[in-house]
This record gives sequence, structure tokens and C-alpha cells, in this order.
Amino acid sequence: VLQLRQGTASGGLTIKELNDLLDQLSSSENRGEKTLVLSTLIQKTNAQEMKWIIMIILKDLKLGFSEKSIFHEFHPDAEDLFNVTCDLKLVCEKLRDRNQRHKRQAKFEY
Repeated sequence: VLQLRQGTASGGLTIKELNDLLDQLSSSENRGEKTLVLSTLIQKTNAQEMKWIIMIILKDLKLGFSEKSIFHEFHPDAEDLFNVTCDLKLVCEKLRDRNQRHKRQAKFEY
């Protein structure tokens, strides 16, 4: 269905632009904002690119390994930090050096 609407030529969307649009999508407050972002994605991609973007959004990549495996290969503390912050960008920035361990913040007890 998408191939008929979008054709096969790439829309020239860069990884940074895609990342920015996905960030906008995740932070959108209402349906109208989400629709606008999705519309932009559809206009700037071909059918195959959109298929992969949809799979990213739905987290349905079926690559044969889990996010846990990816986190472990990236850094020993990556999964723990991601589970606390839910911010992949922060995880990538804080844990650039695989040999440097991340100290978890102590929780305050009341």
C-alpha cells in the first residue's frame, strides 16, 4: 500500500532528522501533533524506509537479539541507567567509555 503512495525514491531524510522527528513524536502531547510528525515522516521517506521507521516505533524489529543484549555490549551499566531514566540519548552520552563505571544515585528514604 505504501509503495503505491510513496514510490521507491528515497526522500533524503538524514538520521539526525529522523531522530529529531522521533523525539518530537514521543514528546507530542496530542493526536494532532503526532499526526503532523507522522505526515512529515511519510512525505520524506519511501515505502521501505517507512516500513523500518514503523518497526522502530512499534519496537518490532525481530533482529534475533534483545535490547538487553545491545545494552550489555554497549556498556555494563547501560540497561540499569536506561531503566532508571528511560532516556537513550542520556545513556549514550554518559556511558561513552565502556571501562568507566556509572555510579547509581542513592535513593533517599523518608
